[in-house]
Amino acid sequence: MNKSDKKRLRRELEEKAAIEEALSRVRNIGEDIHIRGIGVLKIKLTVQPSFKLGESWDFRESDGKVSVYFTQIDSQKGQYLPGYKVVQNSQGIAAEIFSFLKNQQLPLLCSTDNIGYCDGTSYSVSIENGFGNMIHVSWGEHIPTEWKSLAKLIARCIASLRACSLQEFKM
Repeated sequence: MNKSDKKRLRRELEEKAAIEEALSRVRNIGEDIHIRGIGVLKIKLTVQPSFKLGESWDFRESDGKVSVYFTQIDSQKGQYLPGYKVVQNSQGIAAEIFSFLKNQQLPLLCSTDNIGYCDGTSYSVSIENGFGNMIHVSWGEHIPTEWKSLAKLIARCIASLRACSLQEFKM
């Protein structure tokens, strides 16, 4: 084995170890998973019930193709649990949400009743458009009327994603 083969093998082993470390660690909510080559995070959908595990669905773009990944959330601790699964056959769902969001007119300041709640399920969508350009919208039981079309789309996409099969991530 020559010197360049040894370097290549060492890089491959280091990359595999980095992937295994990324997949096995607990991350705080908002912290992205660091796996080289997985793609750029474009959209994140989350569902966080008060008293059971939540869900996070990441839409990532790489080489013009969108892939969707799933991880569970411990809502009480505010953490993503270890693991990252590939959502199979999710291209239609990704196309629907990307099309909707590209054409959506969403008022950011809405009139609300300012009602608080302690328990229930919260939903959110985060959209990233390049480095440092991000918008995050979250809601619970009392969603502003102006956001209802977005909430309906997200609910429909999450239901469709839940019906897809999941496969452990492997590079």
